Amino acid sequence: MKRVVISGVNIVSGGMLSVYKDCLREMLRYCRDIEIVALVHDQKLFDEIKDTRLTYRAYPRAKRSWLQRCYHEYVLFHRLSKTLHADLWLSMHDMTPYVKANQQVVYCHNTAPFYNISFAEIFRDWKFTLFVLFYRYLYRINLHRNAYVIVQQNWMREEFQRIFSISNIIVANPRMETEKKEFSSHICKGQFLYPVTPHTYKNVEILCAAASRFEEKTEIEIILTLDGSEGSYAKGIVRKYRDVPSLKFVGRQTRERIFELYAECEALLFPSRLESWGMPLSEFMETGKPILTADLPYAHEVLDGYQQVKFLDPLHAEVWNEAMQDLVRGTLKFDYIPKSSIKEPYAQNWNQLFSLLQL
Repeated sequence: MKRVVISGVNIVSGGMLSVYKDCLREMLRYCRDIEIVALVHDQKLFDEIKDTRLTYRAYPRAKRSWLQRCYHEYVLFHRLSKTLHADLWLSMHDMTPYVKANQQVVYCHNTAPFYNISFAEIFRDWKFTLFVLFYRYLYRINLHRNAYVIVQQNWMREEFQRIFSISNIIVANPRMETEKKEFSSHICKGQFLYPVTPHTYKNVEILCAAASRFEEKTEIEIILTLDGSEGSYAKGIVRKYRDVPSLKFVGRQTRERIFELYAECEALLFPSRLESWGMPLSEFMETGKPILTADLPYAHEVLDGYQQVKFLDPLHAEVWNEAMQDLVRGTLKFDYIPKSSIKEPYAQNWNQLFSLLQL
């Protein structure tokens, strides 16, 4: 019986929590003769996943500070690994711990180290600037101890090869299962949606600047899931652009309401300059409706083969302004890109990934 340790003590929400849970479920389904030790932040987050072959160990202090995180990854887990004697130690959250195991693998999903920070952003969000610089260093620590490095997209593999000079990289985009919804046939003409969180790299300002160029009596409405209560950055955005008629700041919405907005709007806007995947893109593809998105590698990979897409320069407001107007007029020309192939090693689902890891 193989013993696998899966570590994700810093994962508490969002897409990576879903990935962690999917990994556990599929490993239990795919691998019969296996024992899994899951290192988690809080066992309550995983209450729905139970099996006699699965044991949880909770480490709630790991997320209190970066010092605690480093202590857990490089000191505490080293001691733990001497007692667990793992055949495989799979770290699910970017950092490569210092452990003893027959095989070590890290899942890297954070794209921050590859982000080109603008001069203005350094002063607008200095914490994010430090995070970008710090994370590139963290990625490097112990990286060569891994039998494999797992990334979600091919462009990330190319960046890892360029920056860290490694070749043992698996592209694994077990395609994220989006919820199957019945989308209404009623569409609000001229309504655009950007489901955005309050981070500078989400690039919401480019849409605000584009909206400020519309004529006052435009039929275009842009719905943004901010209202200024999220923090100083969001507050500044809302204060600056709240009088622009075509902008509608609605604040954070439930997942159910987001899907309702998907059904109602004419098109999705997605100018984000940094994504590990871009879940709204995958979700909105189910509608078959137009998507205006940043002309960046992550978007090209997610929307591979999608026919209703227009890729736009994420730094120039005028192209977003023109594209929205062209779409409403019915004159927008889409950028259909045929499906591309990804070089091996490549896993399209969890079973293929586990096979590559020889489980």
